[in-house]
Amino acid sequence: MYTSLAQLYDRLMDDVDYAAWARYYISLIEQYGKKPASLLECACGTGSLTKELAKWGFKLTATDLSEEMLEAAGEKLRKSGARVPLVKQDMRLLEVPRKVEAVISCCDGANYLTDDEGMLAFAQHAFAALRCGGVLAFDVSSREKLKNMGGQTFCDEREEVAAIWKNSFDEKTSLLTMEVSLYVQEESGLYRRYEETHVQRGWKEAEVVSILQKAGFEDVRVFGDRTFEVPRAGEARIHFTAMKP
Repeated sequence: MYTSLAQLYDRLMDDVDYAAWARYYISLIEQYGKKPASLLECACGTGSLTKELAKWGFKLTATDLSEEMLEAAGEKLRKSGARVPLVKQDMRLLEVPRKVEAVISCCDGANYLTDDEGMLAFAQHAFAALRCGGVLAFDVSSREKLKNMGGQTFCDEREEVAAIWKNSFDEKTSLLTMEVSLYVQEESGLYRRYEETHVQRGWKEAEVVSILQKAGFEDVRVFGDRTFEVPRAGEARIHFTAMKP
């Protein structure tokens, strides 16, 4: 779960075009002939995508398991003038007071579902949260991408903050473990160190499709990294959409 990293996440992700992500996910949903009025975003993080989605006029609710991420999202949304309910909720246990027309999760949220039971629980609860004809859309970083990250160390240095990621990949479980060291400059000029551990699963396309179908979804579609084409060999990110009949 994001704790210390929540306050630094936006500085480390300042090159992401969230407006383009929002347009892409809306287009994915519209491929089913839907123009949803209500949308639930899971694993919303610091609310950067939420802020962009709010501009489209949806009746929008956003959830995340991390209180720290939700606090950052709340501050960001208040500053933008967007009024979006934020709910602390595990994406494996989604509950909504009223069914919605679309459920989405972007930017690796589903990679934190590290076993079949967790992915199935997410799919089943998303299914229950949707109206008939509603659409689920989400992405994962591919197994090949996470495997290639294993055994490597990455450093991301920005003004007043640096992050070092030490990664290891388990072939048997398809789990990538990331030991993250964060260095943040304080007013004194000295740096304070924080540490977090993140674990993600590298999902295969067929595994996810099977689970979505088991949860009751139909018309499951799979796309490459922000395209409307089938994934290519070695694709780094895979997008899934499915409809509740």
